[in-house]
Amino acid sequence: MNILANKSNVHSSPSVAIVEVRLRANLFSAKLSDGRLVSLPLSLDGLQWLARATPQQRRKWVIDPSGLYVIWEELGDGISIEHLLRTQALE
Repeated sequence: MNILANKSNVHSSPSVAIVEVRLRANLFSAKLSDGRLVSLPLSLDGLQWLARATPQQRRKWVIDPSGLYVIWEELGDGISIEHLLRTQALE
């Protein structure tokens, strides 16, 4: 499984978790426990696997119990909260 993650904890805090996920045609959004909404276009490098997924596959996500990852087991990949925050900071 290739979960997009950053090895440093510069942009995330153990007290922040993913609590909700939304997927639109070309946009991934995650609501965080601190109230922020972080959105990334699926056209970004590293998210092509999700852009190529069928609508049915995109709907089959789970938030891991820690709230640090959104995982698509069927696709063998996922997105970490660290990646979301790091990538948003770069935009």
